[in-house]
Amino acid sequence: MASLLPQTCGPIEHKPGENFLFVSLSHPGEIKNRDNQRAIRSRVMRDIGRSRRTRKRRPQQVTFGLEENFILENLASATHQSHIPSSLESWPFPVELNSRAKELISFMNSESDVVHRPFRTIWFSMALVDQSAFKLSMANASMFLAQRKDPDGFRYETCSETLEYFGQCLSLVTKRLEDPKDCVSEGVITTILGLICHDLYVGIWDRLAVHNAGLHLIYKLRGGFKGLGPNVPLFASWYDVLTCAMDDKPPYFPNYALEHAPSLGYTKSPLLETIIQRLQTSSDLVSLPEALDRLALIAHFVNNVTKTGSQWRKEDDMTPLYLVGSATHILLSMPRLNPSYKIINSTEFLRELTRLAMLILLERVKQAYHFTSNELLLFEAKFSNLLLAYPKDYGDVLPHLQLWAVMTVATLQPHAACQTLYAKRIANLMRLLGIESAQASFEMAKNIMWIESIAGEHPKQALVNAIDGIPP
Repeated sequence: MASLLPQTCGPIEHKPGENFLFVSLSHPGEIKNRDNQRAIRSRVMRDIGRSRRTRKRRPQQVTFGLEENFILENLASATHQSHIPSSLESWPFPVELNSRAKELISFMNSESDVVHRPFRTIWFSMALVDQSAFKLSMANASMFLAQRKDPDGFRYETCSETLEYFGQCLSLVTKRLEDPKDCVSEGVITTILGLICHDLYVGIWDRLAVHNAGLHLIYKLRGGFKGLGPNVPLFASWYDVLTCAMDDKPPYFPNYALEHAPSLGYTKSPLLETIIQRLQTSSDLVSLPEALDRLALIAHFVNNVTKTGSQWRKEDDMTPLYLVGSATHILLSMPRLNPSYKIINSTEFLRELTRLAMLILLERVKQAYHFTSNELLLFEAKFSNLLLAYPKDYGDVLPHLQLWAVMTVATLQPHAACQTLYAKRIANLMRLLGIESAQASFEMAKNIMWIESIAGEHPKQALVNAIDGIPP
């Protein structure tokens, strides 16, 4: 919307409650001003939410698989209508929309009613003001639509429309990287973050490595992420820990999620409080108390929203990213065991045992949130190998915490081949602690920290029998 009077260049004043941003005819470049773009993103996120809240027809709750498939099939066929929600029609998209682009936007807006995709609204708002990122969002939309239409026959490498949009995005980014100013801009960084997210989803690891290396180079050239929107460093740190977790490597970026983590009031159990106080006295375990505290906060959050019946998977809710991202960053930053050491002390054993158990639990949380998770088998293998490599009982250092770690992993792997290995270690720790039954040891572990919706309220009977069946 253009005003009739000339104005000076600079940020456009935007007052809450106004429905328009005015751009001067004499200065059309004002639409690209960083403050104006952020105002647009903020308004779009609000209007996307409004379009969902005011939609007259809401989907019925799905009870049977047949009904769910019927809804998804109708959803896919409905995208032939090139209609954009009225709340978005007036927004200045970074490219001229053809009928197909409108169909894909309509699909992504409608799909949110039946399919949860983390941070959908936030990513769309970030892509709205950048041409490269918008092309990538169209690639994602066409991919998701193709998956809905033919879930069994979908193949990424033959999805021509997705690959075409993806190629257009890469072509634009490649050209922009030649510009010494634009190559470190928020738009380019946002697009590269989107490319990393895309490759994590489809599992193209060599291309993922190239995009990560490019992001690291831009980070060095800029001297950090200062001056960018707050979501940029958050997502950079998030995808950093997701990528590093696949090889259990230390993160590259700082723990930005920890700086923005919400303050959720909760009370640690007396046993966990005692354990943390004990850990804080050891310089070799300096990061472990902080990691346990973060994980206890995650457990409190998930348990609370589950018990209250509130929706705990909201596409525009950044809380899971703050909590899971910051905890994962801490765990990946901790020292590892040197694989060449045949003898280790009890402190080193406890640190690695607890670190791996918490990473395994976080992987389950990520799966419950539909986050990218590719490293569960790696952590489970490292955990069982740790117990096999060091069969000695390290009962001189916090056996309660050791029991929690092994019980947590054993409960999350009810059908694993390592159940006997876990049962024997639990039984040994029970004897050290004077615990007489598997049920009692399970309750003790729950008193430290537990996520009932993921690990269950009661132990599996097979695990109980295996533990109680270990001879004294």
